Amino acid sequence: MIKRKKVVAVIPSRSQGDYINNLNFLYIGEKMVLEFTIISAIKSKIFDKIFVIFYNKKHKDYFEKKYNVVGIVVSRKKSDFIHLVEKYKKTYFNPYSYISVLLPNSPFKNHVTIRKIYSKVIKENLNFIVTGSEERKRFYYIGQSRYKIIKRPMKNDGNIEPLHFISGGIIFFRKDFKNFKNYTNEIRIKNFYTINSHEGFSIITLYDLILASTINDIDASIFKNLLKKN
Repeated sequence: MIKRKKVVAVIPSRSQGDYINNLNFLYIGEKMVLEFTIISAIKSKIFDKIFVIFYNKKHKDYFEKKYNVVGIVVSRKKSDFIHLVEKYKKTYFNPYSYISVLLPNSPFKNHVTIRKIYSKVIKENLNFIVTGSEERKRFYYIGQSRYKIIKRPMKNDGNIEPLHFISGGIIFFRKDFKNFKNYTNEIRIKNFYTINSHEGFSIITLYDLILASTINDIDASIFKNLLKKN
C-alpha cells in the first residue's frame, strides 16, 4: 500500500502563452474553461487543498464560493506558473510534500488520470512528472516564426522511434525539488506520463476553443471506444 503524502493543487487562471484574452473564463458548453480543471481536481480526491491563481478579486470571490477553493490574487505581470510556485513555496504551499500544477487550457484532463499520476510519483519516489503524448510520424514541423523539419529514423522492425511532447497540463513535483525552474531540462522517460490525445488536447487559438466546444458536445464514451480501437 502506498503511503499517502500531503499534496496541493495549483491552478493558474492565466498562462503567459495565452493567445486568447481571458481564455479560461470563456465558455465550453455550460462551463467556463477554468471550471473543467477545478472539477477534475476535486473529483480526484487526492488534494489536501486546491489553490487557484486569479488576477482580480471578482473572479476569486466567485470561484471560492462555488467550489470551495482557495484563491490567490496576483499581478498579471507575474503570470507564469514557475514564478508563482517559487514565490509561494514557503508560504501557502509550505505544509505540503508535493505540488501539482494543473493548467486549465487543457480542459479534458481526467480525474482518474490525476490519481494514477499521483500514485506513480509516490510509488517511484520521483522528483517530478509531466503528462504528454507520443507521436510516431516520419516528419515533424516545429517552431513558431520559422518551421524546421525533423526527420525521424525508422528502426529495423519498421517502427519509428516516438517523439514525446508535453501536453495535457498536469505536472507533479516534490516541493523540495531544487531544479524546478529548469525541470524541462531533466525530463526522462520515467518523468513522462503518456496520455491519450483527448486528454492532451490544449486550447491555444480561437479555432481550438471552437473545436473544444464541439468535442465537449460529443458523448465521452464515444472517445473511449475510438481510442480503444486505435
